[in-house]
Amino acid sequence: MQTSKTQERTGTPQGKTREGRAAGFLLFLAILLGINQLLCFLMEPYRSSSEEMWYGYEARAEENPPDTIIVGTSQGLKGINPEYLDPALGSSSYNMSTNMQSLASSREIIREAAETRAIKRVLLVIDHEVLLLNRADSRRAEQALWMARARSESFPENLKTAWSFITSPVWSKTPASLTYFTPWVYNRSSDIGLNVREKLAGKVLNLSGHRLANGYEPGEGVVDQSIHFITLREAATWDAEVPDLTFHSLELKRDNEKILQEICAFCKENGIELTAVVVPYPNYLNIYRLTDYAMIRDALTELFDAYGFSYLDFNLTRESAFSLSDTDFQDVGHLNSSGAKKFSRFLGATLKRQEEEEVISDLFYDPWDFTEIN
Repeated sequence: MQTSKTQERTGTPQGKTREGRAAGFLLFLAILLGINQLLCFLMEPYRSSSEEMWYGYEARAEENPPDTIIVGTSQGLKGINPEYLDPALGSSSYNMSTNMQSLASSREIIREAAETRAIKRVLLVIDHEVLLLNRADSRRAEQALWMARARSESFPENLKTAWSFITSPVWSKTPASLTYFTPWVYNRSSDIGLNVREKLAGKVLNLSGHRLANGYEPGEGVVDQSIHFITLREAATWDAEVPDLTFHSLELKRDNEKILQEICAFCKENGIELTAVVVPYPNYLNIYRLTDYAMIRDALTELFDAYGFSYLDFNLTRESAFSLSDTDFQDVGHLNSSGAKKFSRFLGATLKRQEEEEVISDLFYDPWDFTEIN
């Protein structure tokens, strides 16, 4: 048999060279996987908010299946407490809101809950900031949400969830499909010591920032009391005096409009009562022009009304019906536990009145009434 000059010089058959390269690659891959696992162990929290949501939902479904779910961003997570919502409605609700939850993720959560549990009602929290975002802008939040879902599932459902994410048309040609497998990149905590202690103990040791069994996440902070929050009566003057650069854009992106329509259609087809809710936050008129806010209210009211559903903006609640003080907010975007308790009770009572076909429009201001006030 003839041998190549390379083989003659080295005395090593080509097959063994290929085997050596393969072994080297496998060793390199094993080292990378080991480093990834070590970084996950050190930097990921023992239970992320998304993991707590899915694990808690499954546990709740076994013990007391929810008939109502709350979906949306952290405004819903920190603003609606089922403990105070359910008594008015006679419901069994679970808060499935997560940080920066995209409308697409809300849609998928609703579909999954409808397919696996007999839910009757969905409260969809509308976060104005999300209306303008592309889905890719919530990449890290979506990775965390669906990695957490996979971890809460058994085989082979967890593989299906992972495969669905990495092959999604939205993510398959982006780095998100690869970094999905490195969760320490998008789901990390800087308190490495606590991460390690909790994982070794197999339980949460610091309850701050963690959910209750009903999915709600308490918050005890109070917003900076030196901030002046613009009221409806001040908004027209504020808008006229403040430079345009002060304000954020506010509009409904076409892709997000389509997703909202898909959510409405799905709920309608499956006999699910859908209510879109804006959870109060104090700086909405500091950052959005009053006319822009009024137009988005009109657009969303029309969208949900087309399917027979309601859009309730509780930023616009009349003081005579319900009011919150600045101390009921933990920051400019979220209620604290005190505020969530008050709001959840009022939300439950409002939805109950709506169930009984009472007129509730008298609870809310029309923002257009304030546009000419100077």
